[in-house]
Amino acid sequence: MRSETTSTTRSPQDLGQHIRVLTHALQGIAGSIGMAPAFVDAPQFFYNYMYGDWHPYMEASEPATEDLKARNQNVLHLVNYLESLLPKEAHRKVEEYIDAVNNRYTAELDYAYMVGFQTAFRMMLLGITDPELLMAKFQPTADS
Repeated sequence: MRSETTSTTRSPQDLGQHIRVLTHALQGIAGSIGMAPAFVDAPQFFYNYMYGDWHPYMEASEPATEDLKARNQNVLHLVNYLESLLPKEAHRKVEEYIDAVNNRYTAELDYAYMVGFQTAFRMMLLGITDPELLMAKFQPTADS
C-alpha cells in the first residue's frame, strides 16, 4: 500500500538505480569496518521506505515475540477482571485510562525511536569519519 504523500516524480528506473547505489554504499561501509556486506534485504527495505510502505511504529509494536503476546494476554485478562469488578457506567473510565496509558507509551516509543536513530547515525558517522576531524573543534588552540 503506497502512501498518499508518496512523490511519483522519479521513474521506476531512477528508483532502482538509487536503491542500487544506496545498497552499494552500505556494503562499502560494512566492508570498511570488517563486516560481511550481506545486505540481502536492503533493496526491498529501501524500496518500501521510499514508497512510504515502511511503518517503524507498527514494526516495533507488533507482538512478534511469544513474551510480548503473553504480556498482551495478561493485560487483556486484567482489564476484563477490572471491568467485572466495576459497574457498567465505569467501564468507559477504564477505556479512557487505557487510552491515556497507550498514548503515553506511543510518545515514549516515538522518542525512543528518535534517540535510537540519532545514536545509530552518530555511531555510523564515528565509524566512517576520522575521529581527529570530529574532535578538532574541541582541541585547545595556541591562543586559548
